[in-house]
Amino acid sequence: MYYTLSDVLTEKSVTSNLKAKNKDDVIKELIELLEESGKVTDREEVLKAINKRESLASTSIENGIAMPHTKCDGVEEVCMAIGISKEGIAFGQNGLTNIFVLAVSPNDNTSSYLRTLVNLINKLQSANTRNEIMSIDDERNLYDYVCKLDTKMVSV
Repeated sequence: MYYTLSDVLTEKSVTSNLKAKNKDDVIKELIELLEESGKVTDREEVLKAINKRESLASTSIENGIAMPHTKCDGVEEVCMAIGISKEGIAFGQNGLTNIFVLAVSPNDNTSSYLRTLVNLINKLQSANTRNEIMSIDDERNLYDYVCKLDTKMVSV
């Protein structure tokens, strides 16, 4: 099976203006986006699984990007949420984080949601791409822009 970013994102699962001011609230706000887009069947299960994964090691990486992710029974299909913080939020060891990509996959999914996540993270390594994303002020344009970055990835 092929997963593309447009397969796992919806316009409702992106925000160009995160309200959160700390790591815990970022995770909750991104899960709320997935919930509002109809992707979450058990919010507490997703929150617990993401927090467990983050306790192992922060998913914050260089260039102001974080990619919290997990597999759990709180969703029925692979899904992602994207949130942008113009001010930046302390999320891990790499300074302030501006771009957050949360990915969740069902436990029983035999495909690798990580390929889709890595595809997007690779695209975000470009300073031009990050600058474009940071300049977007509404959800529709953010969704459209991210989907244009789409490259099909083969799931394992």
